[in-house]
Amino acid sequence: MKTFVTFHALALCAALGAIQPLQAAASTTAVCPSQDFENFLQHFANDISVQKAFVSTPLQSDFIDPEAEPEPRQVSRRLDKAQLDFPLMPSEQQQRNQGLTLNKTLQDPKHASITLRKADTGYQLSLFFKREACWMLYRIQDDSL
Repeated sequence: MKTFVTFHALALCAALGAIQPLQAAASTTAVCPSQDFENFLQHFANDISVQKAFVSTPLQSDFIDPEAEPEPRQVSRRLDKAQLDFPLMPSEQQQRNQGLTLNKTLQDPKHASITLRKADTGYQLSLFFKREACWMLYRIQDDSL
């Protein structure tokens, strides 16, 4: 009888061990904060974990290289997650503190963009989103000089 109990205890431990990785994998799958772009953007701006979960990789990153010769030029790169520096977008509080204005454009039900600008500076950052199962950031364009 002791062998039978020990065997079942080992089998139960093995079964529980097999379940834990599945639960861990399921818990790392982020839930879409909202299908509505306004609501999604509020979560995206204010929660770095949402930014990390809802960015397409590789992410297209377009920026101006001010060091290019004979004059500054547009550069495009594809960045994987390890190359991204979060947060990709300042929070609403940071936007207010830095004097940034936000302009939102909904091109169609599945494509939207935002542009952050700071008056009297060369700061201009645009983020482009597309909606699949959820809104995803797929491109950043930094036109700042």
